[in-house]
Amino acid sequence: MVVPAHGVPHLGGDGVCGSGARRGARASGDTPVHATDMGLDIVETFLAVEQEFGIEVPNAEAARMATVGALFDYVRAHVSPEQRGAAADAAYAGPLWERYVDLLHCEIGGRRDALRPEASWVDDLRLD
Repeated sequence: MVVPAHGVPHLGGDGVCGSGARRGARASGDTPVHATDMGLDIVETFLAVEQEFGIEVPNAEAARMATVGALFDYVRAHVSPEQRGAAADAAYAGPLWERYVDLLHCEIGGRRDALRPEASWVDDLRLD
């Protein structure tokens, strides 16, 4: 697992996350802009996804992404064609989906099978 300076771990080149903690410690004063719109757990999850896939989710759009699938749809639409691969045609399957779910599982823990496209960050996954 790689932990960047901002404290949000992401999958290393081997695709394996570290064991134990959900996330690294956040540096003092390192508060994301959209922390006021979403709970900190959700913001940190979004930041990890942005870091892992090299994208940026605008605050206004992030605030509307209430489910695992909504964020993945954004990822799929905004990653490079090389990262997207066959995911351009597949709904929630294939290497990009698996990489995304692996990252979420590393970030939020719990049961991997709970990370379904329709899963709500708040109601189903209990993130604040």
